[in-house]
Amino acid sequence: AMAEEGYDLIITIGFGSADWTNEIALEYPNTQFAIVDSTLEAPNGTGLTFREDEGSFTVGMVAAMLTETGKVGYIGGMDVPLLRRFELGYIEGVKYVDPDIEVVSGWVGAFNDPNKGKELALTQYAEGVDIIFAAAGKSGEGVLQASKEQGLYSIGVDSDQDYMQPGHVITSMLKRVDLSIVAAVEDLVNGTLA
Repeated sequence: AMAEEGYDLIITIGFGSADWTNEIALEYPNTQFAIVDSTLEAPNGTGLTFREDEGSFTVGMVAAMLTETGKVGYIGGMDVPLLRRFELGYIEGVKYVDPDIEVVSGWVGAFNDPNKGKELALTQYAEGVDIIFAAAGKSGEGVLQASKEQGLYSIGVDSDQDYMQPGHVITSMLKRVDLSIVAAVEDLVNGTLA
């Protein structure tokens, strides 16, 4: 509908939107399309991708420096390449600080199940984990809630999530999607969007 109305730029979100965004972009070659967390094959399509592993490395270092049990956790929304990059960066950051720290990983299987995210977090906390990095969308909110209930800690993702459970979210891994979208709009205005 937006392409039919003549919008100059349409931005979609998430790797799950790539197929249909690409299909629509090919149907509307005079409209520019951009997608967050994926790429497009259409010549009028732009991928806004990130180095999740780098930001995750940093929060992994933070977790390693703050753990008191020597055991930290990671909970991903779905077991897909994007979330594996988050996990890998986190593990590498932890191991960079201290190779003896154990990292426990778990997968919710969805981005919209905070109850399951909370259950996985409670299980990890019961196993001695004291900090969990949640890269799980809405499911991650359950992880943050579990950290508060257990009096332990979590690490948020994508935006500063401390407001959700103040005092229990020690940091958040920010990708700065907002800046990439602003840059895409600026490139469109300047005629340099590729």
